[in-house]
Amino acid sequence: MKQTWLDSAYDWYVDNWLWDEWGYKGSWGRHLPEMILYYSVAGSAFLNDHAAESIVRRARRGEPLPARRRRTFEGALKLAKTICLERETNPVDWFTGGSGDIVAGWQALDAIPNIGPEIASFILRDLSFMRDYSTGDGRPFVRYRRGLGRRWYDILAPELQALFIPIDVYVHSGARRVGAGSSFRTYSANTIQTDVDLYRRAAREIVLWARARELDPRDVDVYWYGVGSGSLQANGHRVPE
Repeated sequence: MKQTWLDSAYDWYVDNWLWDEWGYKGSWGRHLPEMILYYSVAGSAFLNDHAAESIVRRARRGEPLPARRRRTFEGALKLAKTICLERETNPVDWFTGGSGDIVAGWQALDAIPNIGPEIASFILRDLSFMRDYSTGDGRPFVRYRRGLGRRWYDILAPELQALFIPIDVYVHSGARRVGAGSSFRTYSANTIQTDVDLYRRAAREIVLWARARELDPRDVDVYWYGVGSGSLQANGHRVPE
């Protein structure tokens, strides 16, 4: 696995999608619940981005949501209130340790109905890509700088870095293919996703495998997802349309 492949995957995902979709610079009081709702639907085994976009549009218009999605949205609204109003900070810094506790943040997401470990890490990973540019001062409005700074993540213990690694079927397949850890040879993606302790152990194995090769495990995660989903070629470039 080459760094240039990961750089291409990063450009495809972060620069060409994440920032445009969720790189919000204003108040997160409503934006965060919509983000959580989106990721809960997009990460579902039987739904996709189009379904997620439709659900979020309904939430924005104040239309009734299906019971399952309503519970997720209500839980997300409560969490956003805690972060943005009661603690007067922003989720980019709060979930990544700049103004909050990473484990507590991950657990708070995991506790929301229909989220679970994978979606919690999915949200944390993408917020962490924003944190790479954040000053990390925890103000209500995120302050971004021009340069990329990943030291805040690099100095975290592997157990904490692991909380930013979503393991879907594509990442599971990639990790198993390269022999990233025994968890991927022994357990299916679904089994890992439904066991919190096993999930954290498997994600830590990815972190250790990536760090041993001087790679950012978040970039590896995005690469495996892109290649597995058929969006990227093995060299990290987009699949021609």
